[in-house]
Amino acid sequence: MEHVEESEVPGGGGESAEEKAEAPKPLRHYSVVVRRRGTLRIPLPIEIRFSDDTRQTFEWTRELQEGSMWWRLPIAPGAAEIDAVVLDPERAYFLDSNMKDNQWFRASRSKRSARWGERTFTQYSHLLHFFSTLGG
Repeated sequence: MEHVEESEVPGGGGESAEEKAEAPKPLRHYSVVVRRRGTLRIPLPIEIRFSDDTRQTFEWTRELQEGSMWWRLPIAPGAAEIDAVVLDPERAYFLDSNMKDNQWFRASRSKRSARWGERTFTQYSHLLHFFSTLGG
């Protein structure tokens, strides 16, 4: 996975609060670029998952791969954000030595993992402090 980018189309200014509430969300222009490293050309399915639970599937054919080592996906502008891009979602091909770079997920907006890590670290430090008081 090489590049995922979204940009909003600027809207007109000077709207009232009622017009803003009724106005549709601005369209996003998507730029998703996939790149292959190597000479093997196989038809590769690519799945795009959006924040409104819709999915789009593309296939990077052998003919398209002959012309270029990269491909910009032809995604139409839309209002939803891209949540994930997955190459070979059915895992039909196990030829890649590094499967971690076959997917991209939007960064989580939750701070739950940071809070969990902080709590774990605090409990561990309390445990170490307790063990340091034992002994002679």
